[in-house]
Amino acid sequence: TITNQLCDLSVQSNLCLDAYGNFWLLGEDSQDLNEGVYRVNPNTESAELIYDIKEGLNTWGGVPIFPDYAGNIWFSERKESGSNLLYKYDASSQKVLSFPFPVETKKYEYRFVSDWHIDSVSNTIWLATTHGLFTYSINSNKWNSYQHDDSDSLSLSNDMLLSIYTDPRSPEKFVWVGTEGYGLNKFNLETERFTRYTTESGLPNDVIYSIQSDARNNLWIGTNSGLCQFDPQTETSRTYTIEDGLPSNEFNRYEFSRSEEGELYFGTMG
Repeated sequence: TITNQLCDLSVQSNLCLDAYGNFWLLGEDSQDLNEGVYRVNPNTESAELIYDIKEGLNTWGGVPIFPDYAGNIWFSERKESGSNLLYKYDASSQKVLSFPFPVETKKYEYRFVSDWHIDSVSNTIWLATTHGLFTYSINSNKWNSYQHDDSDSLSLSNDMLLSIYTDPRSPEKFVWVGTEGYGLNKFNLETERFTRYTTESGLPNDVIYSIQSDARNNLWIGTNSGLCQFDPQTETSRTYTIEDGLPSNEFNRYEFSRSEEGELYFGTMG
């Protein structure tokens, strides 16, 4: 365990807040250059290195870090060797466990896991990646995956995924997935089939950087051509652009969040 002062730590990822008020992040200590996943205590203003990166990770865009409902912390990324791992910091044992993805990949510009969702009912982690949609069952330690099939119009429209969100009205039935250049996909959990939505369906653009929902159960989608308000029930949409006050029509991957009060935040290129 290595403990450092916050002034020595360079933050390289999104922040994750645990049940005890600690922040988790990917960082590098400017003094000894230790890079890894840190737990930051804002009260003592100290940072503890929890997982030391001994083999290089492809950390462009940061490492996704997120909590589950049991107080554990999960993070994931692709090793430079090509292996993809899902990590779990077990709050009970205070150990880091690893679970290999059932896929090997080549070195890629972006991080392997773009977005995630944890289903508290089934205790399943949903992961939108650069190589399709994956689910990991925490209870059974089993993987499942869904990829694009050229011969099947009801498969994923593309494997390069950027975002994932459960349906605001029927989270037990549908999951929404955004792709890079191939539109929006609605996954039916019962049939395990996908329905595709593109510019031909009324979307402003087929790059779906982010998906969030509002209090009226609309989806808000960040694209390369504005912010799209999409009604999953009527399948109608309205697009907001710089003419409506946006700083840019082009949104950005990984940069979106929803507050406890229901406010939606999106990062743009402008």
